[in-house]
Amino acid sequence: MPSDDKDKTMARPRYAVNHYLCPPQVRLDSFAQEVAEAGFDGIGLTEAALAGASVPSLRRVLNGCGLKVSSINTAGFFLSADAGQAQRNDRLLDIASELDAGVLNIIIGAADETVPLDIARRQAQDALAGFAQKAADYGVQLVLEPLWIANAFTKSCVHSISQTERIFSKIPGLKLNLDYYHLWADPDLARTLCGQGCDVGLLQICDVDWRGAPNLAVRAPLGQGRLSVLAQLESLGWQPGKCTLELELFIDQLPGQDYAALIHAAARQLKLK
Repeated sequence: MPSDDKDKTMARPRYAVNHYLCPPQVRLDSFAQEVAEAGFDGIGLTEAALAGASVPSLRRVLNGCGLKVSSINTAGFFLSADAGQAQRNDRLLDIASELDAGVLNIIIGAADETVPLDIARRQAQDALAGFAQKAADYGVQLVLEPLWIANAFTKSCVHSISQTERIFSKIPGLKLNLDYYHLWADPDLARTLCGQGCDVGLLQICDVDWRGAPNLAVRAPLGQGRLSVLAQLESLGWQPGKCTLELELFIDQLPGQDYAALIHAAARQLKLK
């Protein structure tokens, strides 16, 4: 629902785990309890976590574990031919407002390869501008997530920090979701992490590994990848607390690994325990 201008200064979580790591057979309350017991203070909620759940029931789970919502994932996809996408976007916006989520994540969407990328970006930007105004009325912070260029015709026609900054120059109030997996090779990564670019509203972390070659990059648990996100953050003097650090791993990409063990191992890497 639209914001009633009440004070929304609740401190955002410092360290969170995204629900994408949750196996489909594990209930949200069990996953959330594991996250809290490991020392994290936030959780990123996905459409799977929200499916069939009421806001009061979600709030009970969060309050019972002492967790805040770091992110709601994911709205946008503004170029989709799916007539239900706009309704899903509005639902996620309403839930983000009701749960006082740190951010609502946006993937801007993509057209097929018959549409030149610069035209697709302009069309998606125009749609995002309208949604951003609605989010401002709701008091919800949007973050825009650029995706690796391989997704240019499937999920996102925006794939770099510089393209994101051009959108930000036209639409005020947006922040960057800096997903290390998608941006580890971006030429503007270092300056952005050093605070010399657009505002980072969420930093999604994982290590990066690859199968065969760097163009086959895959997400890896913290401490298990060839590229260490924590080592890079340390080398750049990143200060915890600038924004939420949210662990983003996908359980279906980690066959044979236990989600709870991964959560606790990440907590140790982050020195939460």
